[in-house]
Amino acid sequence: MVIFEIYFHIYRCSACGFARAENEVGRHEDETEEDRQEREERSDSEAVPSPSSPKPVSPAKAMSTEKVSTLSDSAQCLQDCIKIFAKAKLENQAKFETRLEAAILSKGQIMTPLQVHHRVSCWTKQSDEALLSYLNRRGASKSDSSVSFALPKHYLMYEGEILSRLSMLDIIIRTQLIEAFNKQLETLLPLIDLGSDDPCSLGAVLRRSNKYLLNKIKQPLLDRAISSSAAKGNEAGIPATLVLDNFKAFTSREAGETDIATSANCFVQAFKQLHRKESVVFRHCFSSDRVFQITFADESGIDAGGVFREGVSRIIEDLFSENFNLLLLCPNGKQAVYASMDKFLPNPKHCGPLALEMFQFIGKLMAMSIRVKLCLPFEFPSLIWKKIVGEEVRKSDLVEIDAISAKLLDDIENCHLDGDDPVTDGDAFVRRFSNKLRFTYIGSDGVERDVCLHGSSKEVSFENRLEYVNLVRNARLNEFNLQVAAMGKGMGEVVPMRALLLFSGEQLAELVCGNPRIDIDLCKAHTESSVSPALTKLFWKVMESLSPVEQAGFIRFAWGRSRLPSRKEDFTTRMKLVSGGRSALPVSHTCFFSVELPSYTSEEEMKHGLLTAIHFGVGGILNG
Repeated sequence: MVIFEIYFHIYRCSACGFARAENEVGRHEDETEEDRQEREERSDSEAVPSPSSPKPVSPAKAMSTEKVSTLSDSAQCLQDCIKIFAKAKLENQAKFETRLEAAILSKGQIMTPLQVHHRVSCWTKQSDEALLSYLNRRGASKSDSSVSFALPKHYLMYEGEILSRLSMLDIIIRTQLIEAFNKQLETLLPLIDLGSDDPCSLGAVLRRSNKYLLNKIKQPLLDRAISSSAAKGNEAGIPATLVLDNFKAFTSREAGETDIATSANCFVQAFKQLHRKESVVFRHCFSSDRVFQITFADESGIDAGGVFREGVSRIIEDLFSENFNLLLLCPNGKQAVYASMDKFLPNPKHCGPLALEMFQFIGKLMAMSIRVKLCLPFEFPSLIWKKIVGEEVRKSDLVEIDAISAKLLDDIENCHLDGDDPVTDGDAFVRRFSNKLRFTYIGSDGVERDVCLHGSSKEVSFENRLEYVNLVRNARLNEFNLQVAAMGKGMGEVVPMRALLLFSGEQLAELVCGNPRIDIDLCKAHTESSVSPALTKLFWKVMESLSPVEQAGFIRFAWGRSRLPSRKEDFTTRMKLVSGGRSALPVSHTCFFSVELPSYTSEEEMKHGLLTAIHFGVGGILNG
């Protein structure tokens, strides 16, 4: 047990409330009983109690405060000085100092445990998500939990108010609570069955609460799981060889062969060559980020990494294409409304053996992207990612994929609350929604299906509308369960699912796909430039002026992939800017993430050259 003596002088401006504290901490370990009594007598004689002193916050702490003085009126800012002396028997000094910070920020009143509990319990799920996102990106540690803890405006002001209504003390206390929870859980995680089907089990509870597990706890567990399951290079059939035929894929697309049984796109070519191979093939890695040996039929090229990255990018492009119906553009994309207009969903009609094998193959590719940090752009909405890790889905997930249908269901459910024209009986319901509504729904593939037995002959009325709304919502949120289960099975064969279940759907998407927005500052930090400082500065100025899509296009041109890792630890290659002399356009070497940059003299020239490379250089003569 450690005993602390802490002396605080708190200076507070009586006008603006600004506070500053000066402290001196004394530490006493393993003292004798005589020493303790002598020290306490000396301390008691030094402390001058005040009638208005706060009561001790616990038996283990003795607090006394004395109003010492008020600074002269000639001072720039009138301040009160409060002296606080504290003795504490504590195992953790940080916990006690947090209480003293409360005194600084609350005009000298020490917070009781009940007050701390009240401040912690006022947090909402949205506030927690904002704080957890910040802590994960910052890599928060115990040392971050201090008065100097500061959040960027993005978190303070995002969508009105998330954290802005909370004081910094609230944020500090919540941060320490999250940190303490993670510290206690860290040693227990290896003993917990995260895959348990029992909804009351500890594993199921943790899956539902996995957002509260910080990445600094989860990521090392995932890294160890990946390392321990890696394939050895001397195993038979490793690495696998894959031949892609761009001309064959183009011919199939031009012939309108969009079905999974007839298409010959690059995804189908890869599936036919790899899906019967053992999953160990996807757990092999060589040359830092290559899994297969890829060549393109009738095309020259030496695969030092760039051909592999270009090959897997072609596979994903053909998978997420309106010319291939294994996946479908989500209804919001077809109707060009709301959000996620570029996201794809599994085609509900594809539930046969061949289709499910293809979805399992998709899962293996997703897990491969995690293992070697390829950041492949699997354009799925949050609903799919949540389903893979067993996270609860909500009606907001339906809005993300089909806003029009979700709005209709909300209108039916809450028609009696319409302030202008409330629906309160069957006749008004028929006038509002007609009498053609039946217990059916239109799926994401445009096919009408019953939501209950003989649903097409059961009319929706004012009285049974809530039953109808619940059935349709449930059906829409679960129409891809078979396909998602197959994807999860494929992922689990390449990356242990036990480790993946620690992550939320949003975090899994980032593990697989990286960040869709290019972090220019992070990219700068991982770039080596041998061109002049002026040309380097001009290059980054133009890059910052490009749209997110154009920035991703440049990365694709330079490296054969459209996304970068979101963490500096995941960078395996640094971008290189080398001189391109007086040539008109940049030239890239995707194997080495290298770009030959011409000696442009103006921002207009630089932008024209980069945009030309972005739109016309991928896979063409500008790729060396």
